[in-house]
Order: sequence, then structure tokens, then C-alpha cells
Amino acid sequence: MKKILCLLLALILSLGFAACGDGNPPVGGDYDFDVPLDYAGEITVWIQSYDYERKMMDVFKENFNRRYKNIQVNVEEITPAQYRNMLQKASSLSSAMPDVFWVSPQFIGKYNDLDILMPLNALEESDESFSFDNLVEESLACCRQNGETWIMPRDFNQVVLYYNKDMFDAAGCEYPSATEAMSRAEFETLMADLQAGLKKSDRKNSYGEVYKDCVVSAWDATMTWDSIIWPLFKSYGAEIIREDGTYQNADGSALFDSEASLNALDWVMEMTQKKYIEAEQATHVDGIDFKLERSPMYSHMRCNMNDLITPNGQYKGLKNIGIAPFPDLGDQDSYYVGSGCTGYSLYKYSKNVVPAWLFLRSIVSEQTQEALSQTGYATPVNQLLLDDPNANWIKYTNEKIGEGYTEPFIYKKSEAYSHVNEFLSKIGIAAQDSVYQDMSTLYCLVTDNCSTREGAQEYLTSYANRIRQSIESGLK
Repeated sequence: MKKILCLLLALILSLGFAACGDGNPPVGGDYDFDVPLDYAGEITVWIQSYDYERKMMDVFKENFNRRYKNIQVNVEEITPAQYRNMLQKASSLSSAMPDVFWVSPQFIGKYNDLDILMPLNALEESDESFSFDNLVEESLACCRQNGETWIMPRDFNQVVLYYNKDMFDAAGCEYPSATEAMSRAEFETLMADLQAGLKKSDRKNSYGEVYKDCVVSAWDATMTWDSIIWPLFKSYGAEIIREDGTYQNADGSALFDSEASLNALDWVMEMTQKKYIEAEQATHVDGIDFKLERSPMYSHMRCNMNDLITPNGQYKGLKNIGIAPFPDLGDQDSYYVGSGCTGYSLYKYSKNVVPAWLFLRSIVSEQTQEALSQTGYATPVNQLLLDDPNANWIKYTNEKIGEGYTEPFIYKKSEAYSHVNEFLSKIGIAAQDSVYQDMSTLYCLVTDNCSTREGAQEYLTSYANRIRQSIESGLK
């Protein structure tokens, strides 16, 4: 049936493209993916020049070439600052475009405007040996738009709460649940108890230092749209842009300049003033105080797990840590923190569709996903691996962290959508960057400089207007 449907689709598409005369292959045509293992080909893949991106791609290449030894995968690393800029110029760089490239779901709409993404549903229908049904539905939901799948998801991201068991023991505090998220009130009580207990303790860390007052190491390492910033505001009922595109009130003021937004800022300000949460965002990156056993808690995704347990320079590596779901911070329905996924798209006019698709489907195979998850950098998007209690990725986590600590990484799967997509997909990429920068600046200014609600309101009004202007420019 899949083959029949695809033949019909291919016929329709071929009629449409026949008149174009541009030499491009038919998008979503009837490709034959039932190729022999000695099939020869070559593809180019673009990734951002992060160390973890490089390590993930090494896993993908190794597992792919075990099966298809004659398909050469050329990986080109591009700095994060240049990456999106290059993709935005893709229409004028078509001859230099890769076959496969990393994409974050919030850019689907804008990259489609640039005509660079190949729809994947028809390719899946053409491939008798592959089905999206084997993947985590929530990961696919992030990768779809208008009923079409544009990205092959590679991993599933959640922000969790890492904690130092030794410091909890020194403070006389119970470990948080590995399955149930703390409420905001429970989280506040725990931070207060930890702070008081550590002050009374005469224990020192393995570096011979006394514990710091700060309970949670800086959040700046995870202050991205779908990790902490937006879920925090959203959980208080804040809005930036609505489904109908509304981003300002009737009087022209920014929708974001609201009581709900101020309440979220007020909470963050209170937590930093009490030294529950690190205030100096710019100077405390990557959870350094947690790594050096100065603070008992730290929030980040699974991709940071190896960095916490592996010695590096002055950092000895943590030996006794636990993992809990990130707390529910607001009064509204809980918004999942660190939800969503990233993955890889296929260039719409690639001349190497067959080997490129074989590579994409290999990324989400059980074998490759198992290997990827064992790096400690990712949670699988293959549903079979999430459902298997004996999967190697679970064994790896249990070995490195402890029994039962895989649960937070798959916590609330059904709610794990990237809530930023509801508005980021509506505005241009440059505008997205501006909004993100303004949100981050607003957060840091309030935590570093404000002592009153009135002061936070001034910052909020100023940056809400900047955000409104960025959205307005991005909608044009």
C-alpha cells in the first residue's frame, strides 16, 4: 500500500516539476530505498561546532557505516554564530548546500519560507523497512508542521534537577522523589532547609572548602527558550504572542508586560535575594559551583550528565549525585521544562536523497539510539528503548548515577512539547534571536540588580516593548 500511494504521489509531483525545467529532482519522488549493503554513495552533513554535536555525529557515522560501508559521510562543522546565517542564505547558496543539516523545530516555518526543507512523509511511505510509528510521538510532534514531518528527531531533551547526595546528607535533608516533581512550595522549603542545614554543618567538600550559601548553581547554562525561561513565565500565565498572532493589548502595550510576567520575575527575584538561586548569571556558567561541590543542586539536561561525572582539570568529577524531575514552578498547569527535541533535515533539492534518507533512518534505529544514549548525551527517541526496562541506556545511567534515576529523563513524556513553538514559528529567525536575548537580559537584570517589585516592573516594561518591536518586525 505504501508503494502504491507513493507511486501516485510521485506521478502528481512529476507533472508539477516537469514544467519547471530547473534540473532539481522531484521532491518526495518515488525513490527506491531497498538497496544492497554494498550500495555506494556520498552525502554531506552540516553540524554546529559543539563538542557534544561532534561526539553524537561520530556515533551516527560509525553505526551507519557498519551497515553501508560504501556510503561516505562528509561532516562539515560550522560555528553556532554562522550556522543559521548560512542556512538563511541557502537560496543563494544552493550549489553549496549539504544533503543533511541540523535543525531546531522552531525554525521549520522560516526554513520552509526559504524553500530548503524536504518533506519526509513521502519518503517514509516509500520505505517499506521504516515507520515513524516506532518513534516517540512527542518528539515527532515537535518536528511536524501542517501535518508534514520536516525533521528526523535524534534525541529527547529534558531539564532535570541534579543534586549532591553528600551535601544533602550533611544538611540532614531527604532526597527528592525521582518520579514526582516538587511543587514550588516544596522546592522552596527544600532550598531553605538545605541552606540552613549546610550552615550548621562543619563538613567541607573534597576541595577543603566550606559550602556556599547558594543552594542552586546558576541557571544560565539552561536559560534557553524551551528549558527554564519560557516555562517559568508560562507557568505563571504569561503570554508573548497568542495563537491568532496578537502580541499587544488594545492600547498598544506589549502583551508580555503583564501581572503574570511580573509575578514570575518577583519569584525569581525573591529566590536570588534569599541566595537560594545563584544571582551572578554571567560569571557562573556551566554549574561550576555544583561541579566543585559548593552548591547542592543544579539544573541541566541529560547531555550534561557526563560532564558532571567525568574529571576535568581542577574538577574531580562527582561520585554521588542523584536526579529528580525539575520542580513545577507556577500556579497554572505545569509546563514541561526542557521539552522537545532537535534533529536533522534533508535539503529539499539534494541530489543524494537515497543515501541521505538511509542515513536519517539509521539515526533513529534501535542500534544507533542505544549507542547514542550510552554516551550520556541523549535520551532515545526510539519508543522501544524507552519502554524496555532492560535497555542498555538504562543500564548505563544506573551504572553511572544509580538505580532508578532514568525516570526523570522520561518524566511526563505526554506533556513534553516545545511550548516555544507556539510563537517562535510565527516570527523571523532574526526576531527570534532578538526576543531570546531580551528575555535573557531581562532575567539577568532583575536577578542581579533588583530588590523591589517596582524595580522589576521598570525592567519588564522596557524589555516587553523591545520584545513587542522584535515580534512586529519579524511578522512583516
